[in-house]
Amino acid sequence: METIQMISNPTMSSILNRRSIRKYKQESVGMSELASIMEAALQAPTGRNEQSCDIIMVQDKDLLMEMNAGFKAYANEHGSRYDLSADNYSVYYHAPAFAFIVGDTANKWRYVDGGIVVENMALAAESMGVGTCIIGMILDYMTSEDGADMMKKIGAPEGYEFIIGLALGYPDEAPEAKPRDGSKVRFL
Repeated sequence: METIQMISNPTMSSILNRRSIRKYKQESVGMSELASIMEAALQAPTGRNEQSCDIIMVQDKDLLMEMNAGFKAYANEHGSRYDLSADNYSVYYHAPAFAFIVGDTANKWRYVDGGIVVENMALAAESMGVGTCIIGMILDYMTSEDGADMMKKIGAPEGYEFIIGLALGYPDEAPEAKPRDGSKVRFL
């Protein structure tokens, strides 16, 4: 098979360079960066352009620590694959900002829409030097009775549920790329 040269441009660089960041500087993300990331979220394509997701950006450390404590309590009670025993464990990796992507339960495409929204945000953040980690592990907590209170505290609209989260901050690490399985892609 012939070797095909990939095209190089800023978008491809953001895609190829983005990593899940799990260690952040405690410096707040600039408002211009956050506004740009939120605009990228708004520009995400959605099924039938119904725009079924809201994005709630939280920078309140107390609220994030409360979410973390709620998740840990829920996960410890219901079983978890993760070691939550460390006193400083943080499901959002102590990032200075966290985006809750919530979706309208009346829209069956909300999960697809939320996935597209969070990817737009992660790639926009990468293009500005802001690190991210997509957080799905709080789904069971956030959609439980225990998480319903947190949904109210973050101001999620009635009839919406948590879809996925995004930790954001300036990276304090530079992880290497993990291997990718090229057999997952085929040309016919």
